[in-house]
Amino acid sequence: MNNKYNGHIVIVFAQEHYNPLGLIRSLGENGVNPIYFSVKRRGPVACLSKYISETYFVDSVEEGYNLLLKKYGNEIEKPYVLFSDDKCVGYFDLHYKDIKDKFICYNAGCNGRINEFMDKDKILKLAKNMDSMYLILML
Repeated sequence: MNNKYNGHIVIVFAQEHYNPLGLIRSLGENGVNPIYFSVKRRGPVACLSKYISETYFVDSVEEGYNLLLKKYGNEIEKPYVLFSDDKCVGYFDLHYKDIKDKFICYNAGCNGRINEFMDKDKILKLAKNMDSMYLILML
């Protein structure tokens, strides 16, 4: 099975749920069979996909993070790491400076910045500010 895209290993790192299932299927139907780091939740869903090349089951995001570094942290071509839930994105975001030279993953340039954007109170305040700015521009 091909788990690479343009020479980079593709890894889906997510809480076991139906969201990563769609991500895995999209990759698989385009010829990329990702490696899946499955953070245990209620029951098996995404891990049952026929498109996965290899699966690692972990009990927590932290355990998966450490295993990911151990297994794939020294590749010549940095692996892509894709997420489908806030918990995994948030954990990796807090460690971005530690992994930015080892993996290609979601980021906003520094540790913790994505978590700021996921803060619902901040999002609502920004939306109100943008709404006010729009009204001013329309006058």
